[in-house]
Amino acid sequence: MRANSPIQHDYSMKYCMRVLSSAVDSERWRMNRRGTLVAAQGVLFGATENSHPSPVYGTGVRSTVTVMKSMEQIDGRGFASDAYDATQIQVLQGLDPVRKRPGMYIGSTGQRGLHHLIYEILDNAIDEVQAGHADSVWVEMDMETNWITIRDNGRGIPTDIHPVTGKSALETVLTVLHAGGKFGGDSSGYAVSGGLHGVGVSVVNALSRKMHVTVWRDGNRYDQSFAQGEAVSQLEMSETHDDGDREGTRVRFLYDDSIFSSTATFDPETIRSRLRELAFLNPQATIYFRAKNYSPILVIDN
Repeated sequence: MRANSPIQHDYSMKYCMRVLSSAVDSERWRMNRRGTLVAAQGVLFGATENSHPSPVYGTGVRSTVTVMKSMEQIDGRGFASDAYDATQIQVLQGLDPVRKRPGMYIGSTGQRGLHHLIYEILDNAIDEVQAGHADSVWVEMDMETNWITIRDNGRGIPTDIHPVTGKSALETVLTVLHAGGKFGGDSSGYAVSGGLHGVGVSVVNALSRKMHVTVWRDGNRYDQSFAQGEAVSQLEMSETHDDGDREGTRVRFLYDDSIFSSTATFDPETIRSRLRELAFLNPQATIYFRAKNYSPILVIDN
């Protein structure tokens, strides 16, 4: 049977065929109270070296079974037990939902998801452009280390204490889902924006192994570091720095390779194409793009 064959069942003989799987001996199965055949706790189907001929589907069909210590080891996929009570209701805190189900927030854990991380930060910079507070955006990709840097010369993320969280506004938007200045209404910081739900930069933080944010605002420089959705340093302010009268926000992040597919890589040409589109739509902005260890600096200007 080919790997992309449809799922087949033969309940009368207590065997089950699944994608990339095949028959399992009856000791691995049991009947629940409704008489439905279910897998025993800890059984995972998948491609392993422990393969055996299938007595159900004939010669040539192989069965593979891996016995796991717990269902958590199969990334939440598998067969549930009969029991279903309050102890099985999970309450995910903070940015745990993002790390648990990243596809809900960025679409995939492949290359498209990697690029989505860049777009989320980039859209924040473009929002500053469209609000009339910035006219330059810098994007740098280091193809050797996978560090991504995005900077704008806008107003800079606010750094004063948020009245609800008791943390700086910077730490709030980086670590709390649905925290942002783009929900509309009199209290919104933007009349128009590409992001409307306050999950962009916090999702990137959650899916990054390391992140460092620098804000230049009101003549001061602010720095704070994050990792996997958590703040790992306090917000540090420097009144004296060598950055002149610079204003704006710089976000540097290194994606978490334990979340993304091992084959996922950044494609500078895809990012370049996206930047060209944004330059066309925002002629008042100059966008600088550099892919280190890939190509020389490129100015995308209309």
